[in-house]
Amino acid sequence: MARRRGPLRRLWDNLAARTVGYYLVLLGLVALVWRYLPEPGRALLLEPAGPNVPGLEFGRSGLQAAAEAGPGPVAEMYSAAVAMVVAALLTLPVAWLYILTRQKKGFRQSVVHTLIILAVVVGGVVVLVKNSLALAFSLAGIVAAVRFRNTLEDSKDAVYIFVATAVGLAAAVAPPVALAISLIYNTIILALWYTDFGRTSAVFEGGIAEQRLEAARQFAGRQSSFVAKLDEEVLQSLSPEQLDMIAERARKRRGQAAP
Repeated sequence: MARRRGPLRRLWDNLAARTVGYYLVLLGLVALVWRYLPEPGRALLLEPAGPNVPGLEFGRSGLQAAAEAGPGPVAEMYSAAVAMVVAALLTLPVAWLYILTRQKKGFRQSVVHTLIILAVVVGGVVVLVKNSLALAFSLAGIVAAVRFRNTLEDSKDAVYIFVATAVGLAAAVAPPVALAISLIYNTIILALWYTDFGRTSAVFEGGIAEQRLEAARQFAGRQSSFVAKLDEEVLQSLSPEQLDMIAERARKRRGQAAP
């Protein structure tokens, strides 16, 4: 006899409910910690990479201002850690909704991992290069020299990668902005997924379905003609999800008919 899953387990298995609950818990923890956080801790949480250096445009004066305004090694370590942790916390629900919206078509685990890891790396790198023009140009050259061979199968995957990059950038410069990006983006994605927005209505329904099936049955005695007519009258009008269901049932029938 199978064991019944508890309410917490059912909530965790529901990706949409898990995402909503995660944001509620995260916002509650942030509000609770903020009340008891000292002023230096609040400043670090609001700007992990530190404030902008006004004189950092060009020349020796900019570099000197950056050196004078730069924090010590321990503070830099804390800044990078905060930025990377914030990036991970805010891209985790993005990865969950990516899994949720790609369940029908399938997804690659490497893309899910990339969404989280990319944001974490970007957050740490921004802390490194924020007040160093030379490091920023060096990083741009290194990235340009790297050849990426991983091809994204869906244009929406590129959007998720872009969002992960944006969250990583904002996590180092302004975590509240990162929270807004993550929360609003996931809210829109959930709304589009729940309402099935943009889905074209299937034409293969009701009386139309009966008429086309009847037209295909007239060729049932001739195998090749029947298959061609079935494809022309029925299969062409089905949605991708309906075709997947038919393919699954056909595989089951084939297994039952096998000697």
